[in-house]
Amino acid sequence: QIQGLPLSNRIIHRAELIVDQVAPSPSYPFAPPGYLFLDIRDTGTNYLPIPCDFTAPGGTPDISTYGGFKKITTDAFGNTIARYTFNISRYIQKIVTNGRKNSILRLSAPHYVSTSISYIDECGNSVPALLFLLNNIANGNLKAGAKYSPTASPNGIRLHIIYSKI
Repeated sequence: QIQGLPLSNRIIHRAELIVDQVAPSPSYPFAPPGYLFLDIRDTGTNYLPIPCDFTAPGGTPDISTYGGFKKITTDAFGNTIARYTFNISRYIQKIVTNGRKNSILRLSAPHYVSTSISYIDECGNSVPALLFLLNNIANGNLKAGAKYSPTASPNGIRLHIIYSKI
């Protein structure tokens, strides 16, 4: 969950969940996966794509807009790391202005993304039943979010929001 989102009614121009890899070391030589996927837990134990921001025109997820693909960059210490960015602007806008429940988020590197049924999300986006290959099986491993070593990225996982007061 996004804890302590301290925004009153504002216009969200851009909200990004940014995930930085902890710099690889000789004791952890695994390469990061090509893609990560971000989804939310619905009312039960099922997970669904992020409402309002995840789209799948023609049955293929629009990863170029939604995000989750690996970009190689350098961290504050000059280490080469992978960075994954997710555009969740409309989802955050729903939380801020409509009082949408702040759901539990799940970050994974799945072999494929699937939805068993087609449905219309709360923003009116059509999400088709899909089975979309994302990563090769057991290809890639990512350590992110915590400061595991003195050379770990100081950024880890963070939410970056650009907004205006109304």
